[in-house]
Amino acid sequence: MAFIDYSKISASRAYNKSSKPIVQTKTFKSIDWAEAYKIYVEGSDEWEALATQALHDNEDAKYEMALAKREQEHHYADSESGAYEGNFRDEMPQQPYPELANKNAGRRKAGISALENKFLVWGDLSTTVLPDMITYLGQLRVKKNENGLYSGKQFAIDNFKTDWERGIFVFLMVDNRGKYLGTQYKHPSREYSKLVPLVMYAQRLINGIKYSEWDPAEISLIVNRELAEAMLFRPETVPSYDEIMAGRLTGLTHASGKDVGKVRSAITTHQLYTTTGTCFQGVPKLVQVMWSQIHTAHPTNRTKYMVLDNLNWDSVPMPLIQVEVFTQSSVIPDTGSDLPWDL
Repeated sequence: MAFIDYSKISASRAYNKSSKPIVQTKTFKSIDWAEAYKIYVEGSDEWEALATQALHDNEDAKYEMALAKREQEHHYADSESGAYEGNFRDEMPQQPYPELANKNAGRRKAGISALENKFLVWGDLSTTVLPDMITYLGQLRVKKNENGLYSGKQFAIDNFKTDWERGIFVFLMVDNRGKYLGTQYKHPSREYSKLVPLVMYAQRLINGIKYSEWDPAEISLIVNRELAEAMLFRPETVPSYDEIMAGRLTGLTHASGKDVGKVRSAITTHQLYTTTGTCFQGVPKLVQVMWSQIHTAHPTNRTKYMVLDNLNWDSVPMPLIQVEVFTQSSVIPDTGSDLPWDL
């Protein structure tokens, strides 16, 4: 006969009540950055293996279909001559497999995804890790290239040699800073927000090197993909103030649902939700944030170390609106490799 052991239940409840979760505070030096690099590489390798196998399987299937078609054509053309004694595979050998398309971008995306899901599990690092990381990055060597500008490529090659160092590098390449920051428009997370190029910020803070002193052709080797794309974006025409304000209003306005017609707060909204037909259409999302001065780029939230103007990285633009009331809503570049040391 089954019975319930209440003594074990009571003991379990007492244990759970008295036991508190152990929270380990991470520091820059306590993190196993070599493990981060290992996770990145494993994620990249796994994606490449699967994508390559899928490519080969697809090419094999296409080849078999081509053979079958050739055999069928021969059958209809020579139906009275009997069975074909030759070998179509010898006459029409399979060609070598093509190169995997967009391999570097695919590896990068898969590696970063693995890093986000398996490594960045501690929450907000803005007070426990990032200040020391910025100090560390600011002390690393920098060199100018033949153009007389600071070289992102040389910085990466000189300073990210070991697996521990490369783990830091792949961490810096994460676009989704929400994986390791709190609310990005609030202190202290905004010091390291999505508009801050962390390596360049560290060198500017420690050594006074302006963002504009770095070679634009090489920043994608030290700046994460999303921010580098925004910094390098050059529009055919610069939108006017009126065009920006009209597009900003459209992008912040609820287009459907119970709040239709209401305008989201520019201070807290991280993106423009509608850009079709506005000056923001086809513009990188972080450039939209810069131009419209929302979220981290809002005058209430921004810092001088953010990139706030994609055409002038050291500039702090004049506010679009001098005073804005805080309210939730109101009516109104391929580098050729996924890792620089492989270039």
